[in-house]
Amino acid sequence: MNKGEALHSLRSHLFFANQGELRSQQDDQLRNQVGCLNMVTNAVIVLEYGLYREGG
Repeated sequence: MNKGEALHSLRSHLFFANQGELRSQQDDQLRNQVGCLNMVTNAVIVLEYGLYREGG
């Protein structure tokens, strides 16, 4: 699995609200939802990197 596929897989796993669909009609709400998904994805990546570096 390449890096792009791994990132997509992680986001699919994290994005479970509304059965993984973006349903908002408002641009601001849609940007907020996508921004939150990006923030959580980045937090998981940073956590995994920290655990990897510590050998855990």
